[in-house]
Amino acid sequence: MFSISKSFLLKCCIVETFKANGERVTMTSDGVNDAPAFKSVNIGIAMGERSTDIVLIVLLDNDFISIVAGAKTSRRCFDNLKKLVTSSDSAY
Repeated sequence: MFSISKSFLLKCCIVETFKANGERVTMTSDGVNDAPAFKSVNIGIAMGERSTDIVLIVLLDNDFISIVAGAKTSRRCFDNLKKLVTSSDSAY
């Protein structure tokens, strides 16, 4: 994990370097001028009301704690969905 506040071209280069090495890349940003980098990451999280339309996840409160809480909620939902599918398969 690292923080960088450089040009979007440098961000794109960094993202592509990690992806070329087989890494999955997540990026958080305010979304301003970051659309090219957001398009190339695996998971893009825009923070703030000025965020871009490119990303699927937008945090309106600018708090990294929200990312952790969202990940925990997502995992719990996924686990519950897996249990539902498993139990419905065994019912037949």
